[in-house]
Amino acid sequence: MNEERRAYAESDDIEIDLRQLIMVLKKWARLIIIMTLLAGVAAYLISSFILTPVYQAKTLLMVTQATDKLSANTARSNQDLSDVVSTVTTIPVWTMSTYMGQLKSEALMKRIIDKLDLRVSPGGLAGMIEASVVKDSNLIEVKVNHPDPETTARIANTLSVEYLQLMTDKNQQQMSRSVEFLKDQKTVTNKELQAAEEKLKEFQSQPRGVAVLQAEFASRSTDLANFTSQLKMTYIELSQLNSGVALLEQEMAKTPAYTRVEKWSDVTGGLVYTEEANPLYISLSEQLSKKRAELAEKQGQAEGLSMMLDSINAELDSLQAEMAEKTMEQDRLQREVERLRETSATLTQKETETQIAKSIDLGDTSVMVISEASIPGSPVKPNTMMNIAIAMLLGLMLFTLLAFLLEYLDNTLKTPEDIDREMALPTLGVIPRMDKKNQTEGIERLITSSNPKSPIAEAYRTLRTNIGFASVDKQYRTILVSSANPQDGKSTTAANLGVAMAQAGKRVILVDCDLRKPLMHKIFQQENSCGFSNLIMQGLPVSDVAKTFMENLDLITSGPIPPNPSEMLSSAKTRSLWSELSKIYDYVLIDSPPVLAVADASILASQAEGVLMVVRSGSTRNDFARRAKEQLLTANADIIGTVISGMKQDTQDYQYYYYYAANENENEKTGFFSFL
Repeated sequence: MNEERRAYAESDDIEIDLRQLIMVLKKWARLIIIMTLLAGVAAYLISSFILTPVYQAKTLLMVTQATDKLSANTARSNQDLSDVVSTVTTIPVWTMSTYMGQLKSEALMKRIIDKLDLRVSPGGLAGMIEASVVKDSNLIEVKVNHPDPETTARIANTLSVEYLQLMTDKNQQQMSRSVEFLKDQKTVTNKELQAAEEKLKEFQSQPRGVAVLQAEFASRSTDLANFTSQLKMTYIELSQLNSGVALLEQEMAKTPAYTRVEKWSDVTGGLVYTEEANPLYISLSEQLSKKRAELAEKQGQAEGLSMMLDSINAELDSLQAEMAEKTMEQDRLQREVERLRETSATLTQKETETQIAKSIDLGDTSVMVISEASIPGSPVKPNTMMNIAIAMLLGLMLFTLLAFLLEYLDNTLKTPEDIDREMALPTLGVIPRMDKKNQTEGIERLITSSNPKSPIAEAYRTLRTNIGFASVDKQYRTILVSSANPQDGKSTTAANLGVAMAQAGKRVILVDCDLRKPLMHKIFQQENSCGFSNLIMQGLPVSDVAKTFMENLDLITSGPIPPNPSEMLSSAKTRSLWSELSKIYDYVLIDSPPVLAVADASILASQAEGVLMVVRSGSTRNDFARRAKEQLLTANADIIGTVISGMKQDTQDYQYYYYYAANENENEKTGFFSFL
């Protein structure tokens, strides 16, 4: 429930703020509309009579590459020229940007100035020219602005012609420079190629060239293979010999060196046992010696072969290192020669292609004039309607902001909400502003009497009713009507309130105690020779001083102005007068000077039963109203509430005023500005 109340309160605040904004706009509507119209009129006058008219001529250019000058047969017969003579239908964005930059170049501007004999600087002429690329095309739109229409068209057309010639000259110059550059580069490259070929030839003619080293390396590699094979065979034979030696050694180990032989001895005449060398052993020994000799021979052969192989391997390593170094150098020289040959061939080809391109004007860029500029019939600047629209829009924005600024700086009280916020007092009545035709010094100010059906009279009757409601707990019969400043409408309010009370059947007496600038006798159109001052100073009875204006309403004017008003108002006779009048009348209404002007109002406030403060809408300042309230409270005054006078109908919150106004003036408000 609390959240719902909070949300409702927030929405109510927003509604109030929006209403205030609308009220501010309605309040300043006339000023905003008038100043906005004046801004539009000023823009029209400036555009029509002050600003120099500017005419604009347009020309349309198309940028393409001149490839149509080369026949298709030539392109097909020479494939090397395909890149040069290929059809180009769309210029890249950066190329178009380059053309755009050339359109405002100083060189082109000087050409145009010399051609047309213009009295303007190149920079000034460039400022008259606008160029833009038409989207997704090779078209350039050129606009020339100038005060003279004929000169505008001449500049635009001359620009197209001179621009075409300028770009052609530049492209031809570029092609010529390209040919010269290619020739120079070809000469330098040919010299470098000749030097590289001589260096390669000299390198190859050395005694131990790469070919000689390769042949020697191949021969020694063959020798290495042969010796390696021989060494392997020798190792096999060594293995066989070692096996034979071992076998013979085993056989000899089994065979005795000597054998026992029985022999007949002539000396002894009998058999004698003797030892003789074993023939088998001797044979095995001879075979073993032969095998060992062969083994030693093979071992020597193997060692010789091994030494030979080591020598050949070392020689091959040396040859391989030398050959690798010289091969690398030869390859480098060969690559350099080939590179220079290719470069020379490329330069020769490009030189030929460039010569062909130049001879057939392939380097020319075609800037075709799609549409020539015509003499403009009407100026493009100033755009009167646009200037008026912009001026009125800016004026509307500026003066709307100014209205809100003035409203923010306005520190006057205007509405009951202002009264409640600044003074913390209830608002008992809101009196609309009187029309100028009714603002007279005479009896017409008593609108409750002269026009009782008007909304202003109804407002006074509402004030009368609210005072009655305020008197529920305390009866306010002696009421002082005052204000903070002069011209706030206190006397008019007191007079009309008295009439409204009298119309309700109450006996009312109005007492003019403004002994500085009395006004009641003028409002009621009564003579002022005898009044309040005579009553106090001479002790006259009330009946001799009071004048009857209408049924139930009597009036006591101020009378002659005394020299000491404050002393008179604070006298005992004045204090006793109110009690005397309260016995005769239902209401005693006292009109006093402004609170802040003199002390008279504070003196009377302390004597009255209640005080009614009058605040003029849009005139009474916040600080003045607060000071008046504090001064009255210091005098122990009982402030009943406030009355807002002179309130504009477009600022008040009570729509019934408009209802009465519509009934009263339904046939009066006509005309074009009636909505204001």
